[in-house]
Amino acid sequence: MTIRMTDGVLPDLPDHEIIARMFDDVWSELGRLLGKVREGSIVDAAKVPATLKELRQIALKIADERERFEQCRKQAAGSVGAAGLDFHAARDEIGRRLARLRDAGAG
Repeated sequence: MTIRMTDGVLPDLPDHEIIARMFDDVWSELGRLLGKVREGSIVDAAKVPATLKELRQIALKIADERERFEQCRKQAAGSVGAAGLDFHAARDEIGRRLARLRDAGAG
């Protein structure tokens, strides 16, 4: 995993972006390891199936943790359930209903 730092300081990014980059780095490293296992350069042939199984389990854990992280990030940002709100359409609908109420009340 590689985190690029300038002058020994973490990049000036929000925490969620740093964590997302860490997930990406871990995922890339996992892919690199998987390639080496398949080549046979880091594990002898007898251990390849067990090693591939372990790498698969690690990949599933990484994917689960990334999904949980994204859910927490969205909740912290207040965007869970609010992503589909269209305030302009809501304002138009309210205007239409008020106009219908005014028309119905006059008669």
